[in-house]
Amino acid sequence: MEPSKTAPDSKSRMFAKLAGDISASAAAHICGGRLIGDDAIISSVSTDSRDAHPGMLFVAIRGERLDGNQFAASALKNGAAAALVSSFPNETAGSFILVDDTTAALGKIARYYKRKINPFTIAVTGSVGKTTTKEYLTSVMRQKYKTHKTEGNFNNEIGLPTVLLKLHPDDKSLVIECGMSAKGEISKLSLIAEPDMAVITNIGTSHIGLLGSRENIAKAKLEIRDGLKTGGKLILNGSEPLLAGIENAYYVSPSEDDIDAFLRITDFIDTEEGAVFTLKSSDGREFRDLRIPTHGRHTALDASYAFCAGLLCSIDENSIREGLSDYRPAAMRQDIYEFSGITLIEDCYNASPESMLASLEVLRGLAGINGGRMCAVLGNMYELGSYSSDLHRKVGEAAASLPLDLLIAVGYEALDIADSAVMGGLSYGSVYRCKDADEAGRLMRELLKTGDSVLIKGSRAMELERAAAIFKGGDF
Repeated sequence: MEPSKTAPDSKSRMFAKLAGDISASAAAHICGGRLIGDDAIISSVSTDSRDAHPGMLFVAIRGERLDGNQFAASALKNGAAAALVSSFPNETAGSFILVDDTTAALGKIARYYKRKINPFTIAVTGSVGKTTTKEYLTSVMRQKYKTHKTEGNFNNEIGLPTVLLKLHPDDKSLVIECGMSAKGEISKLSLIAEPDMAVITNIGTSHIGLLGSRENIAKAKLEIRDGLKTGGKLILNGSEPLLAGIENAYYVSPSEDDIDAFLRITDFIDTEEGAVFTLKSSDGREFRDLRIPTHGRHTALDASYAFCAGLLCSIDENSIREGLSDYRPAAMRQDIYEFSGITLIEDCYNASPESMLASLEVLRGLAGINGGRMCAVLGNMYELGSYSSDLHRKVGEAAASLPLDLLIAVGYEALDIADSAVMGGLSYGSVYRCKDADEAGRLMRELLKTGDSVLIKGSRAMELERAAAIFKGGDF
């Protein structure tokens, strides 16, 4: 593919147009690299050589399948201003910044850039709910500050620097999401972002196959403190024993019995428009009739983290309430809508045992409001290792206990959901097994009826949004 000679769209993956130019020599100094060749002016950054255009710094990332260093010379030939590399190409024409680790160097440049703008920064991590919490936090912070946030899945060691490099000088607040699959990853992100406030939504079983235990997951999540500024505030889940007893933390709890929490949820109800609840504070304050446009006690907890952050940032109560009501879901996360008389809960971005169970409760609540059958299309959950079969079976037990009227299990691992649901009491004739999203979509067309409520949820790799599209008549 011939590289573009003009700057690509700023939404392009791993591309950032800088608000201010920087010289290649300055960038080399910031990241501890060595400039080889002439100096150059950098106005944008990309990890894709096909984005090459005047003023661009091409960052050569060495991955499992491709080594970006191989494309550095061609990026310069096609118009890039400079290349950040970890191995020097045979062709030496152009401006090169040589470092040991280009990913780490990119993080250092992004941290420097963020320090210049210096927005109040909130970092969010957790096994479940971090994206919903990020969106609620962003909505609340926007009531007082111009706020920048992580978009999509830009929550890793390459994506996060891209988010920081897209900051504008007038951004006063920044809300970032920190993802992980291994020990040490969140520490690196926290040290790049240097948050003023950090939130850990919960400790679940996502990635337990890689980390081995919930205790190890907790340790990995707590790495978010590594870059927390001196005097920075930490907001934690008050119902999680693995997060208990941390000094100076602000605990937010979904349990009204947790009287020691800074904030706790009481009087929770789900309505057709969303959830309504009260927050009681440990200092005696009550914030009644908080209304959010999402369903389930778990999303009320996500909103409560944002309410807590708003209070700690001295945002007035009415503005916080308005921020919560202004929330809009990220793509493919608890998108609830009606199609041909059927209520769909399209929650296809990802799945873990905890989020599956929470989503089934949302389904129960909506079906109770709407009447009609409770139906679910549930796909594989990945990265559960040796725990996979047991955790899929746990979801099947929950499906049986509702009980679901119709279950479509999608994928090999989801067979355990189906088998467990039948063992738990669902009739064999109400449980269907299929190999992929396309087959699930065709089954939905055959089996769903007017008045049904249906949950569609599975890990990202299952692409269950395809099932929803096929059901609605889309072409795949």
